[in-house]
Amino acid sequence: MTHAISGSAGQRPPPPPPPAHAKPSEEQLTALKELLEEYDAQSLTDDEAAALVSDIKELGIHPGKELGEVLTEAGFDPQELREQAGGSPSGPPPPPPPSVNSDAIALLTQLLEEHGQEDVSSDDIESIITKLTEAGFDTSKPLLDIQA
Repeated sequence: MTHAISGSAGQRPPPPPPPAHAKPSEEQLTALKELLEEYDAQSLTDDEAAALVSDIKELGIHPGKELGEVLTEAGFDPQELREQAGGSPSGPPPPPPPSVNSDAIALLTQLLEEHGQEDVSSDDIESIITKLTEAGFDTSKPLLDIQA
């Protein structure tokens, strides 16, 4: 049985990149320490913080325990550095929880109960929307989200 092999003999594919959470190598840690010596943790400007964070990324060092320890040893607060550089403390904020407008639900319930078990016509829907709008509700957005 033969298998097709592509590529030239003797050539190997490049090694895969290290995982994002891989520990920094000794060379990276040494380069990081040298880089940190160029900055004064006590008088770091926002532009310098952004440049430092960018330089750390260029070294291929990802956030983690080792980076935090080296930064702390050099007098930097990792969280403050991230915030000063324009990053958020722990990534983007989570979306707000869906809000329940109990007043809108009560009014909608009342309007629907007026129709009982009858089919709701398009005129009825227009009337309900008008009453909700008059009551101050933004009918251009969903009143409730049932996909929770």
